[in-house]
Amino acid sequence: MGKTAKHCFPCPPVIRTPLYPSPNSNLSQRKLDQQQKCIEAANNLLQALGNPQDPENTNALRLHFQSLRNMLLRITVGCAMKKECIGGCLQVAGSDFLQLIGEKGKLTFVQYDKICSVATKGDEANENEQELLHIDPCLREALVSSFGEVVSQSPFLINIFFGIPLFRQLKSFIGSEVEITSVIGDVIRGTLVASEEGQIEVLLDCSNDFVNVNLQDICFLTLESKPVSMNTHKCPILI
Repeated sequence: MGKTAKHCFPCPPVIRTPLYPSPNSNLSQRKLDQQQKCIEAANNLLQALGNPQDPENTNALRLHFQSLRNMLLRITVGCAMKKECIGGCLQVAGSDFLQLIGEKGKLTFVQYDKICSVATKGDEANENEQELLHIDPCLREALVSSFGEVVSQSPFLINIFFGIPLFRQLKSFIGSEVEITSVIGDVIRGTLVASEEGQIEVLLDCSNDFVNVNLQDICFLTLESKPVSMNTHKCPILI
């Protein structure tokens, strides 16, 4: 007998109801919502600071940067005893890096420990919906029934729930043209051929030789192409 087709049922529609200010507060609903967001951000920060498994508090940084997704940022990084400025729209905040998209789709990756400062460009408010609010019903059901199996196969989902490290994110870009600026100011150009914990391997354009580059020796790197399968957020057009 053939297998019965599986049907996934969507979640019931959200019924919107009027919202009223708390009777214990003189604040308007808008100000109460803003206050609640501040409280949630503070709670996330305190939770990260109290996590003994995260001594460098990178989880606190990731939670903060996630709130800046889709915004234009200006990041100052320290390279070769001098500072360089990188601009772009924040696409991904991983466990130890930021991924920006700039003009013509160029992607830039910066590790947290190389960042000197971050500033937002413009005063536009950033309204982020929940990441999985509008996912396919079948994916929602699979996350409930087989969470570990489903999440482990998707860099996007790994980053949402746990935070993805740079070396794992770069695996999605193997075969892409890469330009690396080292901490001492050297520039390496070639093709990304491998990415493992702590280092990447590049096929050099100038000599067709293979070279291993430690991630800690990288100030920032840029890629010319996007991964084959990756959920990205819509970013404003850079001017």
